[in-house]
Amino acid sequence: MKIQFKETPEQLELIAAMGSKDKAKAAAAQMAFANLIAPTLGTIYQQADTTGFLYRDMPYRTDDDPSFPIELFADVPEGHFSIWSAPKPGGLPSNHISQSIDEVKFTTYRLDSAWSINSKYARKMRLPIVAKALQRLVQEVLLKTNYSAWSVLLAALAQATHTIGGTSLGHVFASATDAAFTMDDFNQLQTYFRRLNSSWVGGTPVGGAGKPTDMIVSPEMLEKFRSMAYNPINTTGPKGLALSTSNAGSASTVVLPEAQRAALYNSGGVPEFYGISLIELLELGKSQDYQTLFAEFIGSTDLPLISTKAASGRTFSASGDELVIIVDATKDMAYRAIATDSDTGSVFSLEADDQYQKRADKVGWYGGIEEGRVVTDTRFIAALAV
Repeated sequence: MKIQFKETPEQLELIAAMGSKDKAKAAAAQMAFANLIAPTLGTIYQQADTTGFLYRDMPYRTDDDPSFPIELFADVPEGHFSIWSAPKPGGLPSNHISQSIDEVKFTTYRLDSAWSINSKYARKMRLPIVAKALQRLVQEVLLKTNYSAWSVLLAALAQATHTIGGTSLGHVFASATDAAFTMDDFNQLQTYFRRLNSSWVGGTPVGGAGKPTDMIVSPEMLEKFRSMAYNPINTTGPKGLALSTSNAGSASTVVLPEAQRAALYNSGGVPEFYGISLIELLELGKSQDYQTLFAEFIGSTDLPLISTKAASGRTFSASGDELVIIVDATKDMAYRAIATDSDTGSVFSLEADDQYQKRADKVGWYGGIEEGRVVTDTRFIAALAV
C-alpha cells in the first residue's frame, strides 16, 4: 500500500494551512482535507482487504441498524440456520441458530486508528510525511479488519459439518501422509468439495456441480506446489501395484504433464493450479497468527483422513501442521455490513483530531470503518491439514 500526493499548488496551500498557527484556520483546513481524502482512503482500503473476494458487501448508512431476512440469503432446507459472527473486534466468533422467519441483525463495531505529525511538517508542505501518516492509519485499520474477518471465517470452518451419504463429516481433513501434500490429496479434496456444494435438495445445482475457485496457502505450502514440477506424483506403482522403494524410481514413475510443469517453472508465484487460483497469506503457516487462531477454534477434534473419510487419530497443531483452505468465491454465503458516510458516500471516515492544545504544535487525524461480518452457510469452504 502506498499513498502519494500530486504536489499541485492547491494541495500545497491546503497542507500549509493545516499547520497554521491560527487555530481556526488550521481547523477549517484539516476538516476540508479530511473530507477530500476520505473517499480515496476508502478505495485504497477496499482494494487491500484480503477477504474482499469472499465477503459480499451490504452497505448501510451511518447510524442505521443493518439487518437482512435470513431465508433469502441462506439456501438451507432444515428450517433453521447457523450464523457465525463476532460480537466485537477481537471477540470470540459464535454460532447462533436462527429461525427462517427471523430478521437477522448485524452486530457492527468500530475499527479505527489515529495518527499525528508535528505542525511544522505541514507548514513546510512536506507532503510525503503527511502521506506516510495517512498510510499507516489505513494500514492499522486494515490489520484489525482482516483479523476480525478471518476469525469469523476460521471459526465457521472449524465448526462446520455436512451430511453426505448419511455420514456427518466436518470440513477439515488430514492429509493421507503426515507432513506431505500430494496430488491425490488435492484430487480427493476437490471431490469432497463438489459433494459439499450440492443444491438445497441435495442434488446437482444449476450450472453443474460446485467447485473451488481459490486455494489459500502459506508460502511454505506454495513451495510444495512448486516442487511438483520435479517430484513424482504417484500414489500407486507400475501395473497398479503398491508404490515401494523398489519400483518408485522405475520408468513408470509419473510426473506432472509437461505443460503443467512448464507453467510451474515459468511462474515463480504459481498463481493458478489446475484452474484454481492460489492466494498466499503470510499469516498462514506453522505457528503463524491465523493458524494459531484456527487451532483454538477446532481444539482437539479428530480430523478424518481425506482418502478414506475415516478417523485418523490426528488433531490440528498450529505449530506442526500446514492449513490449506479451499473456497468457492462465487457463492454468496459470507456478508459484510459496512457503513457509508451520508455526505461523501465513503466507507472510510476521516476526521480532524481536535485533542491537541495549541502548545502541542501538532496536527492529526482519526478515522476508520464501521462494519459487521456474518457467515450464513459453510458449504463454500473446506480445508486440509498437512
